[in-house]
Amino acid sequence: MRAILIREYGEPESLKIEDIPEFTGGDDEVLIDVHAIGINYPDLLVISGRYQTLPPRPFSPDKDAAGVTIAIPPGDTECRMKSLRSTAPTRSSAT
Repeated sequence: MRAILIREYGEPESLKIEDIPEFTGGDDEVLIDVHAIGINYPDLLVISGRYQTLPPRPFSPDKDAAGVTIAIPPGDTECRMKSLRSTAPTRSSAT
């Protein structure tokens, strides 16, 4: 699995893609195979350490992503496998 990890605050030019262990998700989480991400203005503020709330490092900027659902929690009736998803995650899968 590949991810952009923020280990130190800095400018967008300092972003690097890293190989990280596969994320399997938890019993109450939807797992999405991300096909595309966007780095938007709030992400730029977080990356540079200038946003009002900052996640603990390392983290992956994740305000905007699109992909396909590959795992759903047991008993979930809202999500469907292989359905297309656009997200605004609340937690980074890289941490």
